[in-house]
Amino acid sequence: MNRETRDRADAIIFAVCAEWDIPVSFLLSKDTRDARTVKVRWTACAALKKWLPLTTIAIGNLIARDHSTVVHALKQGARMPWMLEKLEAVARRIPFAMTAIKPLDTPYGLELYGDKGMIDVY
Repeated sequence: MNRETRDRADAIIFAVCAEWDIPVSFLLSKDTRDARTVKVRWTACAALKKWLPLTTIAIGNLIARDHSTVVHALKQGARMPWMLEKLEAVARRIPFAMTAIKPLDTPYGLELYGDKGMIDVY
């Protein structure tokens, strides 16, 4: 991962944590599994996948999780009605993410579209 991508990934993670009003250390912690922190992780995974050309392995490395956890987060997050609202709020916090978010009905609920294409949910 190059320096610019890493800086953008850090900006996304900080923006997600700021939007949810939670410390980054909670997002990265292996011991924190409460429902709110899980929602923050799901939001971070969706935002990273939406705005950066990262694999699930790379996203997992950024948030200290396995790639299969990232895939699960993307699938579950796409079904949550609050996800689009949170991603729009995060997008307002980071200038490079100001893209349209258009919902689309899918078997998993909503998949998310923007200038980088849809979130891949396998």
